[in-house]
Amino acid sequence: MSSTVTFDLTAAFPSLLPRAIAWAEQVSRDAFPGGVTLAEHGLALAGSVGVRNPKRVRVTALETMPLPNDPELKAAALQVGLLGPGVVGLTLGLLHFAMPWARDPKAAFPRASPRASI
Repeated sequence: MSSTVTFDLTAAFPSLLPRAIAWAEQVSRDAFPGGVTLAEHGLALAGSVGVRNPKRVRVTALETMPLPNDPELKAAALQVGLLGPGVVGLTLGLLHFAMPWARDPKAAFPRASPRASI
């Protein structure tokens, strides 16, 4: 028997969205001070994927990606593949989390999120 929770994401979306935004903002805010600025090659790469102000971006390496404590939010993120074992990078605002074992910088620095252009 599987312990995976699945549910109708379309119906849950209105209640999940504000919780997801709050979680992402809190995780980013907590980790941002420990992030490092991009080196020259990272600045060039960030610019090439659409980040308008790459000098404001911070990167932090994690052994595991953060997951929400909220069980429903966590289940939704895992269900759609936004978070989970196959994720090697995650951008929340101006902070990018990367798995230190990810060798391809383009895999660990995905296309810029809309908020990264701030």
